[in-house]
Amino acid sequence: MHWRHGKIFDLPWLASRLIGERMNPLIPDPSRFLIAVTERNEKIACGQIRPVEDSKYELASLFVEPAYRQKGIGSQTVEKLMTRHQSTESAGKDVYLLTLNRTHRFYEKLGFRIIEVNLAPSMMQAEYSIGKQIAAISANDSLVVMKFDP
Repeated sequence: MHWRHGKIFDLPWLASRLIGERMNPLIPDPSRFLIAVTERNEKIACGQIRPVEDSKYELASLFVEPAYRQKGIGSQTVEKLMTRHQSTESAGKDVYLLTLNRTHRFYEKLGFRIIEVNLAPSMMQAEYSIGKQIAAISANDSLVVMKFDP
């Protein structure tokens, strides 16, 4: 397995996976994505770090194909995304995420901590306000905001 940057031809796969998982399917720049690919060239996981506002970023769109879950691929994807983030001009800039309450422990193991919504970038606060209603209806869960704080 190896990781590569997303390409324009990955957009249909990315959109279908994100919509299928009820994630935000708006993908302005596929090159922000890292995609895990098997030796058979099968796409099995993805994630991105995208700018949200003045020197603040969001870890988003983390997805692993069901057959490959519980194998550490999601954790590796987050670690590779954070390493890439730290190796660019964005190094040291804050990274936030929105996730379902039931998945927050996964992110805590990777260095994220739950924060109050009002401490998140304003764009994410708006996404939280809309997303918490969707999460309650479609996933029977609540949302939490997290910040990378290793």
